[in-house]
Amino acid sequence: TGAAGSQAGTAGAQAGTMDETGSARAGSTGAQGGAGGGTQAGAGGAGGGARSAEEQARQAKSAAAAAAAAARQAEAERMIERDRAAEARRAEEEQRAAEKARLAEQQRIAEEERVAREAAERAEAERRGRIETAANRVLIDENERLQQLDGMLPMSLSLDERGMFDFDRYELRPEVKAILDVLASKLNESTYDRLHVMGFADRLGEEDYNQRLSEKRAWAVAGYLMNKGVPPYKLRVQGRGERDSQPTHDQCEGLDRPAMIECLQKDRRVEIAATVKDYQLKVQ
Repeated sequence: TGAAGSQAGTAGAQAGTMDETGSARAGSTGAQGGAGGGTQAGAGGAGGGARSAEEQARQAKSAAAAAAAAARQAEAERMIERDRAAEARRAEEEQRAAEKARLAEQQRIAEEERVAREAAERAEAERRGRIETAANRVLIDENERLQQLDGMLPMSLSLDERGMFDFDRYELRPEVKAILDVLASKLNESTYDRLHVMGFADRLGEEDYNQRLSEKRAWAVAGYLMNKGVPPYKLRVQGRGERDSQPTHDQCEGLDRPAMIECLQKDRRVEIAATVKDYQLKVQ
């Protein structure tokens, strides 16, 4: 019985040793597995962070490229618009220069014809002023009277609420051209010796500038009538500047500039009159 108890005790000790050793090995293995899993999870997290940074960098680069392309497009459009504006300005300047040259040429031709006409008139007056006959001397008096063209002349184009010309302009409006068409038609069918065309300007601005502006207005009308068949040698064109104002100073006094421009509208006009020469013979 003592021997059996000794063997049982030895077996129990070995079993206890194995349980402790097994438990130790199991613990060691679990620890190793946990460490390995933690290491792999950390590596996976680092890899995902790197990929996210690369994607953000690609997106930022793409956005920068798109912004640069938009800026280039906007700059190209600005350059195109600038070139168009410059071309429009050049065309307008060329048109103004051509119009100025045309008016200057008309003035030159009319001036040459005026000088020639006046020289011829002086020679004719000298020849006809005293006619010697066999027994008598005949004196010729010359007078001018208005040609009214059935009440159409003299005219002022046109004394309505708008006047004839816009402020600081000398271009003919369509309604004024229509009136001049009728006038030219009647003149071409009537007898007259001289057509007086006088331009006017309001008193706003410099006097010299307004004088030139009134001359341009007169020549705008005279040039249009010449194009419609009125002989240039019959024209007498004159700019009157600020003279012969239609509104009185009291009517427009104390107004602000827009109201003053409207008040003086009737001064922006051209007056037209035709005359016929009459001759009277006196025998002495």
